[in-house]
Amino acid sequence: MSEHIFEILGIGSREDSYTDLIAYAFNNNFEFKKNFLLHILEENQPSDWEKPIVRPSVFIKKSSRTKDMPDLILINKKIPKVILIENKIFSDEGWEQTKHYASHEFKQALVEYLKKNNMLLNDDQIQFVYYFLTLEGKKAAAEKFRPLSYCRILEILNDIKFGNSKLDILLQELKERLEEYYQWPCPVETDNVFSYLNKTQRLANQYRTS
Repeated sequence: MSEHIFEILGIGSREDSYTDLIAYAFNNNFEFKKNFLLHILEENQPSDWEKPIVRPSVFIKKSSRTKDMPDLILINKKIPKVILIENKIFSDEGWEQTKHYASHEFKQALVEYLKKNNMLLNDDQIQFVYYFLTLEGKKAAAEKFRPLSYCRILEILNDIKFGNSKLDILLQELKERLEEYYQWPCPVETDNVFSYLNKTQRLANQYRTS
């Protein structure tokens, strides 16, 4: 299919939609969840992990910010463990955004939020892990955030046998978009520079070709 649902809906590179799809797949596709935990987070026991939280509104007392909304939170009550994933497609992080999310104040506020919503039983010895998800595996401003490339997401998608469900169709499209991005050809001597730089198709846009 030449025209993706992503384009029909005007999603393009809107990172919130990619976060939503990853969270939905984690919660509704067992193979995706199992491989995500095993190959990216180096965890197992998929049944121990709660439904992902997308962009929770975390309020920090005595802060100039009214609320904070990290992209994705994964929780394991049993360990207990909290994984925070900040997702960027083409945009950069906000001013000291990841440093703020890695701060002690934010961690305390997040624990209060999770306990209030019955997502954590207590705050004793919680493990916090941070990932900065980008197309190129960029480093975040905060050292606590581990760089994570979308090529790892592509590896997971390559191991999934897709069916005909709406989720499978969207994951197949995501796979095609990522393949296209990472396999985009380098220019050759006979290429017209202007024409090459203006080739745009899905994620392989001027950001990729320039």
